[in-house]
Amino acid sequence: MKLAAAILSILATGAGAATVTEVAYADGNDGSSLFGYLATPDGATEDDPRPAIIILGDWGGVDESEKERAEMFTNDGNYVTMAAAVYNSEDGPNPESFEDRIALATKYRGDPELSKSRVDAALAVLRENPLVDSSRVAIVGYCLGGSLGLNYALGGHEEIAAVAAFHGGINTVVAGDNDVLPVAPKVLLLSGGEDSQDSTASIIKIEDILNERNATWQITRYSDVDHGFALGEGYDPYVGHRSHQNFYGFVAEAFGETAFVADAPAVAGESVLPNWPTSVLSPDRTPLREVKYSTDDGFAMTGYVAVPENAPDGPLPAVVIIQDNTKPTSTEYESVRATMLADLGYVAFAADVFGDDDGGHDLTDRSQLGPYMAELRVDDIDLANARVNAAIDAVKNIEGVNVDPDRIALTGYCFGG
Repeated sequence: MKLAAAILSILATGAGAATVTEVAYADGNDGSSLFGYLATPDGATEDDPRPAIIILGDWGGVDESEKERAEMFTNDGNYVTMAAAVYNSEDGPNPESFEDRIALATKYRGDPELSKSRVDAALAVLRENPLVDSSRVAIVGYCLGGSLGLNYALGGHEEIAAVAAFHGGINTVVAGDNDVLPVAPKVLLLSGGEDSQDSTASIIKIEDILNERNATWQITRYSDVDHGFALGEGYDPYVGHRSHQNFYGFVAEAFGETAFVADAPAVAGESVLPNWPTSVLSPDRTPLREVKYSTDDGFAMTGYVAVPENAPDGPLPAVVIIQDNTKPTSTEYESVRATMLADLGYVAFAADVFGDDDGGHDLTDRSQLGPYMAELRVDDIDLANARVNAAIDAVKNIEGVNVDPDRIALTGYCFGG
């Protein structure tokens, strides 16, 4: 079974029951007879056309798995979803043998014009549907379908708002010889860290290709999972779920349904470093509470804590923020981020690893700051770790704050990262 039923129950949190119908259509270029499934949201109307998703499946062709996936996307996102055909009636809609699948996958991966024609055929079906906003269409592809979706994006086509590829066989994509054309759709690549078909070399190469073509792209890799983690024999329930949540956020932004706007209580400010812009807490927010702490050998540091308003009595998760190249203050940069995290329900601690005496350096002098950062980042990692451990101990023991010692995370920016 290519699609584990678990993912349907995990992700089925959207608009409601979809209506799924079979679709027979033709490729306008070569006349091929094609077959797919169309899922329509419950209550969809012509007065409020919905964005649409084209699913390009794996090398097994359109079958019950793609049908279920179309229903899932429609229920979760309130989208019109079409599980579209790549193979035509002469190919056989669902090749069974390994040899047949290899032959057909090779055929379509090696012929960008043919695979483009299949996408165009699905687009034509959606454009004729009055329930579809044809200006907001995305492609999501799995395995073979991911390769074909990426090839479509690299072909300079502006008809698509976004392309997402799950374990998309990037090796074959970067081996292609396409013209260098701008990439209009936003691109999301979701890849398994152990997937030999998405090798590290090919990931580096696809970044170069997308940058060369001025693309807006995002790549996420998942450790210890192989090819087919989202739809296939290598299906992984956890990564399948996480990768689809990643996709939903990505496609909602591409469709203009949501926007990631910085809602931090921040205004522009000037750093202690000359000519170094920063952000500071807006005047209507309370500066963070100061916390004094030290390492076991007495090295003194000062951090700042943000606590959620109206926090429950139970222990709270905490995040320790390691600074960038400036010391934290009660209002600057890391304190802005600590406030953001507190607004999300975390105890957030803006930590300091430079020390109250700046390690004996003048940190406004970049000729002294750089070597001090190198000492902590490269030359004496144990020293830096001791100061980070002191920050973790400090956040566990802040007076009046109930922190869960088993739920503490670290995050850092630039040097802090």
